Amino acid sequence: MHHLDLGLFNYQVIYTRVLLKELCGQIAVDELDNRLAKIPRFSGLKIFKNGLENIKLFTANEFLNMMKEYGAINGFTTETYEFLHKEAVKIPYRSSNKRDPTDQMIKSVYRKGIIKYLLQRTNVNRRKQKTLMNSLLGTFNLQDFDAFFNNYRSNNSLAREALTALEYFLESLNEFLDLCEGLTDNETINISCLLGTFNLQDFDAFFNNYRSNNSLAREALTALEYFLELLNEFLDLCEGLTDNETINISWYSYANISSSGDYIRAKSLYYNEPSFSDVSISMSKEESEDYNTAEGGACFGKVLMLINVKIIEKDLSFDLALVQWYDFCNSRQLYKYDCPWLKIINTYNFVPIESIIELVQVVQRAERQNEYFVNTFMF
Repeated sequence: MHHLDLGLFNYQVIYTRVLLKELCGQIAVDELDNRLAKIPRFSGLKIFKNGLENIKLFTANEFLNMMKEYGAINGFTTETYEFLHKEAVKIPYRSSNKRDPTDQMIKSVYRKGIIKYLLQRTNVNRRKQKTLMNSLLGTFNLQDFDAFFNNYRSNNSLAREALTALEYFLESLNEFLDLCEGLTDNETINISCLLGTFNLQDFDAFFNNYRSNNSLAREALTALEYFLELLNEFLDLCEGLTDNETINISWYSYANISSSGDYIRAKSLYYNEPSFSDVSISMSKEESEDYNTAEGGACFGKVLMLINVKIIEKDLSFDLALVQWYDFCNSRQLYKYDCPWLKIINTYNFVPIESIIELVQVVQRAERQNEYFVNTFMF
C-alpha cells in the first residue's frame, strides 16, 4: 500500500503532532491521545489505549489499523499529501539555511498561512476600504530594482533597517507572489540580490576593496582564485570575441530557478552562516557520454558564485554559476544505499544557470573525510 510503503502515514501523524504542539501547546497533543484512548472497542479494531505516545515504535500493521479507523485522504491516493509535502516540507526546507531546519520550516509554513489569510481578507475588503500610503519615495519596474536602488543609495543615506529590507526584498516578494494564482515565470526575476558590479578590467581593484570591508567564506575565496581563468575558458567558447571587448560583471547572492522554484544561494553570510547550494546540473548528451552521471543524465556541484556577464559591443548577456564539481566515489558503483555516492574534487567551471535542474541535499557520510550521499528519499 502506497501510504505504508513510503512511510507517509507515519510521517503524517508525527507531523500533525509536532504542528499541534507548535501552534496549541502540549495540551492539544494530550487531547488527541485522550480521544484515541477513549475509542470504544469493536471487533477487529486496534485500540490505542496509550494514545500515540509510542508512535515511533508502531509497526506497519498498527498504522494499517489506524488507517482502517480514520481512513486515508482521497481513498488511499497520495496526491493531496504529495502536494502538501512539497508546499509544507520541500519548499520551506530549501528556503532554510539547512541548520536546525525544522523550526525554520514550521515558522515558514505558519507565516505563509498568515499571508494567505491576509491576502484573502484583502481581496474581500478591497472594494470596501482603501489603504492610504503617503510620501512617495520612488517608483520602479521590478526588473530595474538593482539599478534604481544603486542610484538611490548613491544620493541618499539609508538606515540599517532599510538596508536589511533591500537585502531581503526580492526573495520575500517572490515568496509572496508565489501565493498569487495566475502569475507566470515571465513576471518574476531569475537572479537577484546584487552584491556588486564592476568592469572585468577592474576585477582586482574591486575585490581588494570588497575584502577589506567584508568577510568572505572559504568557498567565496576559492571562487575568486579561479574566477578569471574560468571566465576566460567560458568566453573562449563564444565565437567572434576579441581582447578589446568591454565586459561588465554583476555579482549576485542568489538565483531563483524557475523550472523547480528553488532558491540557489552563494553567500558568505546567510542567517549568520555560509550558504553555498548543492545542485544537480543537466549535462548535454555529448557530455554525458564522457562522464558518469546519475539517472536522467545529471551531475552534481556546489555553487560558489553567481554572476551576470554583459559583453557590451556584442550585446550579449550570460547568467552563470561558478561550481565546484562532485564526482562519484567509485566509477563501478555509482550508488550506495540507493543514493548517489560522491566525493568533492578540485575541478571548477562556469555553467549557465539555466542548466541547473534543482537544489539537492548532500549529506556527508559519517566518519568519512570526503564521502557524500545525495538524499533522494525526502528532498
